[in-house]
Amino acid sequence: MTSLTGRARKYLASIEPAVAGQAGHNATFRAAMALAEGFDLPENDVATLLTEWNAQCQPPWSDRELAHKVDEALRKTAASTRRGYLIGTTPSRKNGTPSSSSLPDTISLDNPLPDPTARTLSALFRPGEHVCFTAGTIDDTGKEIPAGRGSIEPVEFWLDKLASKPIDEILSRSEPTGLYMTMNPTSNEGRDDSHVIFFRHALLEFDGISLPQQLDALLKSRVPMTALTFSGARSLHAIVPILARSRTEYDRRVKALYEYFADMGLDQQNINPARLTRAPGASRAGTAQALLALNVNLRPIDDWIDIATAEDSAPASLRPSRLLSLNPDDASTTLLGKNRYICKGHSAMLVGPSGIGKSTLQMQFMACAAVGRPFFGIRPAFALSQLLIQAENDELDLAEMLQSVIVALEFTKQERTLLDSNLSITLTSTHTGDDFIALAKRLILTHAPDMIWADPLMSYIGADISDQAAVSKFLRNGLQPLLNEHSTAWVWIHHTGKPPKQGSRVALIEHELSYAGIGSSDLANWARAIWYLKPYGDGKYAFHLAKRGQRAGVPSPIWMQHSKTGTVWERTDPPEKEERNAQPVSEAMREFLIAQVADGVDKVRVLCEHAMEHFSISQSRFYKYYWLDEAKRLWVSEREKPTP
Repeated sequence: MTSLTGRARKYLASIEPAVAGQAGHNATFRAAMALAEGFDLPENDVATLLTEWNAQCQPPWSDRELAHKVDEALRKTAASTRRGYLIGTTPSRKNGTPSSSSLPDTISLDNPLPDPTARTLSALFRPGEHVCFTAGTIDDTGKEIPAGRGSIEPVEFWLDKLASKPIDEILSRSEPTGLYMTMNPTSNEGRDDSHVIFFRHALLEFDGISLPQQLDALLKSRVPMTALTFSGARSLHAIVPILARSRTEYDRRVKALYEYFADMGLDQQNINPARLTRAPGASRAGTAQALLALNVNLRPIDDWIDIATAEDSAPASLRPSRLLSLNPDDASTTLLGKNRYICKGHSAMLVGPSGIGKSTLQMQFMACAAVGRPFFGIRPAFALSQLLIQAENDELDLAEMLQSVIVALEFTKQERTLLDSNLSITLTSTHTGDDFIALAKRLILTHAPDMIWADPLMSYIGADISDQAAVSKFLRNGLQPLLNEHSTAWVWIHHTGKPPKQGSRVALIEHELSYAGIGSSDLANWARAIWYLKPYGDGKYAFHLAKRGQRAGVPSPIWMQHSKTGTVWERTDPPEKEERNAQPVSEAMREFLIAQVADGVDKVRVLCEHAMEHFSISQSRFYKYYWLDEAKRLWVSEREKPTP
């Protein structure tokens, strides 16, 4: 183990052990993230320390569950912008000069650095360079602004003064205002842009978001900061190293920097090199202007710009060598089923008519997955943490479903405890479109679920479900990036359209059921898996695994019925085939079907139309005979043929 493990072990002792029924999943994941992200430990050390901590949990997690949490923490750490934030180290400069960081365990307003004015001066300026300090004054509108030219002296002058007294005693003010200082060296003749000698730093200041949001935005961006200070009021000041050789280069780099933070409420008045920043250590209306950190994430600004702007560039291309190096049997991302059926970052859709029990089926599926039980043979990879976002059922409806499931499936006391830890439910019917995506992001950050179920899609999309552009924007531009970033699987509950008139359409075969949900076809294209719950009469229902069902590990469809003893689903036998007074398929008919299948016809509707035209028969006559049964048999036979 590394020398950091002692510190990490001591830090871990401050995190309360997980207790079942008291958000135990969140506590354990927080501990794993502290080790992986906070201390940037390798996998073996994370696993060892988390195992030690796990011994105090009530009850302890299984080895498999703990390994899953380690894997999730390492995955999120790989994309993190805060690796090592509990250590206090930052990356080295590209030119080989090591960067010494004073980054504390947690940057916060409650944890300012000592000796702030002198330390800031030493970080921003070199010996012999001039620095300007000026007091604030209140203008006619009641706003505080810099008062006049100020005092311009060499940095050594200020450091000598600061050795014996604080900056407030050196530059006293008659008004309860703060102090300002330059962030770039100037001549001793003035402090405007024409007097700037070195274009070393730029100022980032946020006006439109809260202090915690400002800090979060800066740390997540990994923007290099020579100093991070608190203004004494509503904003943080990030002093970013630009190191430009000319004003033109300075303006280019600052423009790219500001474009990155454009949507975060930046003060656009701070783009010039002579801009003043707040002087740490000075008081402002009774509040200290503070130094929060020095030398954070130091690296050449162009390197940071390249990395930051690459986030919006085209996706990376895959080479055949990369694909050939992968193992298709790798199940590390599988959450449900076999052979990568429902995976991290992917999605499914449960479709069916209204009022047939989709919500009950969903509750039963979630409860089983949350305790590691198979759902009608579909096995979870482990006990999955689940989140349900619900708009159609109230608390009593949900209570009836869950209680029936627990009783009917005879959940043990330990399973009930695990269920309470792994299943969370949010009731809301007031979030749609972008507001719903924002809500989903907050819930993912709060609960870190393996899977999210949302019921129903129509309550949350906030757009015409038949509008492909709107559907694609919601799913692909809004929701999918969240699933990718957090490795969360998503299941939508969705409805079919109004039932067709009797005899107005032909029966659908398995893969055609993928498009049974009402709305744009991109719904089915986006989802990795489609489940279709279809009533067949006499109380029997078929749960069709309509898309990628062969990966589920169970035959499709799964026949089920409502239990007579509770709100729960149970297995049943398939309905008996209706006896039909039909003639056997003639040789001519059979040859026709073989030719159609060989030509790639795989839609019942198309086959029916061709048969009606070729043999001059009606649609009802087509279905009266064994045409459809024979076609299905031929389709199956064609799929099972070995590839030449």
